[in-house]
Amino acid sequence: MVNREIPFDGLPLSFDHCETISDRNIERIKSLGWRYCRSEQNGFSARIFCQRYVTQQAKRTPPIQRMLGMGVPVEAGTDATRVSSYNPFLSLYWLVTGKTIGGLSLYPEKNRLDREKALELHTVGSSWFSTEDGKKGSLAQGQLADLAVLSSNYFSIPEEEIKNLESLLTIVEGKVVYAAAEFSSMAPHYHRSNGW
Repeated sequence: MVNREIPFDGLPLSFDHCETISDRNIERIKSLGWRYCRSEQNGFSARIFCQRYVTQQAKRTPPIQRMLGMGVPVEAGTDATRVSSYNPFLSLYWLVTGKTIGGLSLYPEKNRLDREKALELHTVGSSWFSTEDGKKGSLAQGQLADLAVLSSNYFSIPEEEIKNLESLLTIVEGKVVYAAAEFSSMAPHYHRSNGW
């Protein structure tokens, strides 16, 4: 009804916090041309979720692989600090391992993502959500130079170490905004007169 009066077509609309979404509603999201935004609150609160629902339901909460298989675009993020931590590596850990921060193994392998897909949902997927797709999210010519140099290689460290990753150098739009360890000499200097 609303779509008839105010067409949704072309608007960057999405569903969020639909942990118990059914396959029928995934089909409805797809037919609307919308997306699904997921955050890793279950990486922190899965035990409570299992008590409220049932463990079997929690194992598909939300069914990210199913959504991707049905052609629904998925965006990954932290939803910080509303329901979890701002730390993206905790979210990546949850997507890849299916384990909570407390060590509860919840996601079966069929609902986990490989490291590349998890990172893609955080970068390319999130750029759509902020209406910056094609401008950021990839290391590509013509896109904003947003990148981070990490404390270890995300793609090769043991899965358990993903949650311990840190940025040693963070660059946003080609400017260094954070630098530590061997990059500390590149750290920006802020002055109180600039509001910092």
